[in-house]
Amino acid sequence: MKDLLAMLLGLFLALPFQANAQMQVTADRNLQICLTGKYPSLCNHDLLTSEQRIDVHQAELAANFHRCQQGKFPSLCRHDLLTPEQSKNVADAEHRANLQVCMKGRYPSLCRRELLSAEERKAVAEAEHRANFQTCIAGKYPALCRHQDLTVEEAQAVRAAEHRENQRICARYGNSSLCRKEWLAEDADMRAGSQQQGAADTTANVLPRVQPGTAPLVQKEATPTGPSSAGAPQTSRAKRIPQSSPRCNLFWVGEIGPAGSYVRLSDYSKWNPVTNDDRARVAGWLRGQPLEKCIGRLTNKEAGQTISVQE
Repeated sequence: MKDLLAMLLGLFLALPFQANAQMQVTADRNLQICLTGKYPSLCNHDLLTSEQRIDVHQAELAANFHRCQQGKFPSLCRHDLLTPEQSKNVADAEHRANLQVCMKGRYPSLCRRELLSAEERKAVAEAEHRANFQTCIAGKYPALCRHQDLTVEEAQAVRAAEHRENQRICARYGNSSLCRKEWLAEDADMRAGSQQQGAADTTANVLPRVQPGTAPLVQKEATPTGPSSAGAPQTSRAKRIPQSSPRCNLFWVGEIGPAGSYVRLSDYSKWNPVTNDDRARVAGWLRGQPLEKCIGRLTNKEAGQTISVQE
């Protein structure tokens, strides 16, 4: 019994020493974290002595400046802790880092244009245009392509690439939702239109050309010969060569502007209705409807409406 009481008394007397030892371990570990200066929010400044607080403050200033002068993380930089000279160095570093991101052209939303000069903005715009075209011309990511930034020639090439990729997907996956069947119909319409236009061009090339400012050429019918025509006056009847109609091409509705303010075709060209009545008609058109584009007008084959347009 006495031995048990002695053991319990020893344990009771040792508790304060164990608690003090544990507190010392905690304080030492906290000091190690604080002295790195990298994690002020994890540092318990209440456990520091006056001398330790001075050392930790200097460590935090040094760590903050090291992070800031990389220029890559402006939001993580405590600019209010920098000296005037450090602020100038950090501003230059942030400008360089931002320009590197902008010149890649792949992340327009991450580019801080307010930090760029006029010449740099021009160079960045060209880089973004090139990067966007590379994304678009792959034909695999129509949703990531900024079609509105493409030139007419680029838009036509991108449309062909997107449709080729769609044909590959449709051939491989059949009735999958990845296959845009309306694009397949558009491809067929475009091929049919190209064949018709090719036939018309061939016919036009066979006919003799009329030089500007000269009278149209005529073809004379051969004068009948034989006994019945003996003594009859020879006459000829002129046939006027028919003039070719304006060239028309088949497209489909790609996008309709608010309140019919514009219509973008499948080649990504943008056309503006001329009158209010034209805009009212366009407002009722739907994406994917077939269109025939002639000089100065658009005809919606499905809606049976024709409007006047201008670029």
